[in-house]
Amino acid sequence: AASPLATACPTDCWFLVMSAAALGLPSTRREEAKSGPAAAECDLIDYLEHCHVEVAPVSLEIVNAFLARAKGPLTWSQRTEDGDLSILHLVAMSYATEPPAMAAILQHLIALGAPPNVKDADGDTALEAVLALSEDPEEDDEEDILQLNSEAAKQSQMAAVRTLLECPALELERALVNRICAWLLLHMPKDGREAVFAALEKRVGPGTVQSAIASQEMLKYLEIRAYEENKSVEADKVAEFIRRGASPSHQTNGATSLLLVVLNPFSALKELEAVFKMMLTAEPHVAAIRDGFKLTPLQWACDYGNVAAQRQTPPNPAAMLALFAAIMALPREVDGAEVCFNTNPGGSCTGSPGGSKDAVRPRFLEGDRVLCRVIQPGGDFEWEEGVIVGLWYREACWPATHQGAPYEVLLDVGQRVFALADDDRVVRSEAQGRPKKAATAVAAPPASKEGGSGPRFQRQRRPDGEWELLDTVSGKTRPCSPPDSDDDGEG
Repeated sequence: AASPLATACPTDCWFLVMSAAALGLPSTRREEAKSGPAAAECDLIDYLEHCHVEVAPVSLEIVNAFLARAKGPLTWSQRTEDGDLSILHLVAMSYATEPPAMAAILQHLIALGAPPNVKDADGDTALEAVLALSEDPEEDDEEDILQLNSEAAKQSQMAAVRTLLECPALELERALVNRICAWLLLHMPKDGREAVFAALEKRVGPGTVQSAIASQEMLKYLEIRAYEENKSVEADKVAEFIRRGASPSHQTNGATSLLLVVLNPFSALKELEAVFKMMLTAEPHVAAIRDGFKLTPLQWACDYGNVAAQRQTPPNPAAMLALFAAIMALPREVDGAEVCFNTNPGGSCTGSPGGSKDAVRPRFLEGDRVLCRVIQPGGDFEWEEGVIVGLWYREACWPATHQGAPYEVLLDVGQRVFALADDDRVVRSEAQGRPKKAATAVAAPPASKEGGSGPRFQRQRRPDGEWELLDTVSGKTRPCSPPDSDDDGEG
């Protein structure tokens, strides 16, 4: 159905003499704002919403006509009927407006006091709402999509972003700078980009902008190598991006550049050793950044079998072996989420190291009691007790040049893990105890009033009727079989 404004106002000039209320448009806001600045703002909102919905250009002359009726300072508090969009949002998102007019209207509104940092229901400022038009288009109509993606619409959007950037009051954090650069490179035509980049550089400096551009280009390169070309990451290419200021923690769809390297099952070990060293030297903290699944890059790396299976290629442990080594080379005070990993069915202990014969003799022997740092299902780190059951664990696809993992450990909770490094950051003597600065601490259960020792592992029934095995030392539990089962549950 046609907008009431469209039918009642066949030409723009009608807006100069008639308010939206006179046109019979329903407005609960207008009941509270019958005259003065608030009423003028309501009428202006209705006009701008009409332009936005009908994909019609906004007229500076008409905007001024509504503002002239205010006869007093504007509050800039009025929103669309759904309480979502402000005046500045509606103007900036009206991509049918010619770029010169877009710039002039936004400059005029900002000069009158329109706040550039006010947010809509999605938490977006007017500038962020313009970016979202291309990043996540909500248009369902094919004609609307064609209009949104037209050259004219994109030039209008760039004019809006450029003008908003020129407002000193606009809050501009590094994440938004990165987002603007990605938007320009991915969605906007080359003609017109430079003016926006120039406005951005004036606000944050050329170095910050060039770093954001390099970060986005590195992400694109990594995506192409992994998902289009199916080829190894090249260390010299990554080195050039980092030299230009690219950030390994720069993200796309929740994935950092480091994670994109990990998720490429086609990369060579030698290339990854150099790439991970460069990335972690530049930004050590990136190793601990979790994605949308709450997983660290190292967790994805140790799941290399499934990563490769999804791409229908043989398992490649290079990411796990190279990333773990790079993390262990970081200063001890940097937590790179280093842990012991679950063993795989095809893994086994050889009793001697592979590759170089100069491997350091392990600190522990089979049968020694140790503590292993592992990651819990919820994502927290914990130290679990266990016993060394084998030396120099390896899996069939690991390169012969790699020495293997010094230890395979059977944890007291029944889980088998391997330690890729003989380092007390991941495996330590049980007598040594947990580190004082453990990532998580689990309170021990209260001591028995009777003072009896009893077995450490005890079955108990949960409220839902299922059985679990309680570790009376650490207080942790895990599912187990009922007491009358042949399985003793303590394996």
